[in-house]
Amino acid sequence: MTKKELVAKVAAACHGTEAHGITAGAVEDVITATLGVIKDVVYCGGEVTLRGFGTFGHKNRKAKTARNISTGEPVHVPARAVVSFKPSADFNVAQD
Repeated sequence: MTKKELVAKVAAACHGTEAHGITAGAVEDVITATLGVIKDVVYCGGEVTLRGFGTFGHKNRKAKTARNISTGEPVHVPARAVVSFKPSADFNVAQD
């Protein structure tokens, strides 16, 4: 699902509720702002937990020696931080 499709689904879901009349542009602004905040928090080393959905965070990968599959030569891979997502138990149950 693309961001555009997500905006369309959220805007459609808001019709028929108290939030009737929310435009797709307003929904896109909210989604963009939400994702921006999540990125900023994770980039600064924090975590964002959305109950019933999951936790966005980061993990530090250790430096290691890997092997170039073409030549078989050892290659040093430096330590780095990677983004992680851990789904909540509710999210995992919904997938089954």
